[in-house]
Amino acid sequence: GISSSHRLEPLLLFPGR
Repeated sequence: GISSSHRLEPLLLFPGR
Protein backbone atom coordinates (compact mmCIF):
# COMPACT_ATOMS: atom_id res chain seq x y z
CA GLY A 1 0.00 0.00 0.00
CA ILE A 2 1.11 3.62 -0.67
CA SER A 3 0.61 4.50 3.00
CA SER A 4 2.42 1.34 4.13
CA SER A 5 6.15 0.76 3.86
CA HIS A 6 7.37 -1.12 0.80
CA ARG A 7 8.57 -3.81 3.23
CA LEU A 8 5.06 -4.32 4.63
CA GLU A 9 3.39 -4.40 1.19
CA PRO A 10 4.40 -8.06 0.43
CA LEU A 11 3.10 -9.16 3.84
CA LEU A 12 -0.39 -7.94 2.94
CA LEU A 13 -0.20 -9.60 -0.47
CA PHE A 14 0.92 -12.90 1.04
CA PRO A 15 -0.92 -13.30 4.37
CA GLY A 16 -0.36 -17.05 4.11
CA ARG A 17 3.25 -16.60 5.19
